Amino acid sequence: MKTRTAVIFDMDGCLVDTEPVINHAAILGLKEWGVEAQPDDFTPFIGAGEIAYIGSVAEKYGVKYEPAMKARVYEIYLDIVDATLKPMPGAIECLSRLKEDGFELALASAADHVKIDANLR
Repeated sequence: MKTRTAVIFDMDGCLVDTEPVINHAAILGLKEWGVEAQPDDFTPFIGAGEIAYIGSVAEKYGVKYEPAMKARVYEIYLDIVDATLKPMPGAIECLSRLKEDGFELALASAADHVKIDANLR
C-alpha cells in the first residue's frame, strides 16, 4: 500500500497576515456604532474569534455587541482584503515546494468561511 504524506496549515498568522486587515476593518465597522476603537484595543482578543474580537472592544467603549457589527466588519473586510492581505514571508515558496515534492496540502482554520474564502483568493 502506498502511503501519502500531507501537511495541514493554519491560515491566520501562518499562511497569511490577516491581523492588520481585520483590525482595520473592525475599526471602520465599529466606528459606524460610534466606537472610536484603537488598533491596540483588539490585541487581547486576537485568536478568540470575531465575536469576541469585535464585541469585547465594542463593550469596552460601552456599546453592546450586535451580530450586525460582525456582518458589517466582514463586508468591509471583503472590500479591502484583495488589496491589503499579504502572505507570510516564505509561505508561497513553502507551499510551492511541498506541492512539487508531492505532498498533499490542506488548510485548517477556525475562521468563518467568508474570511477563509476571501483569504484563499
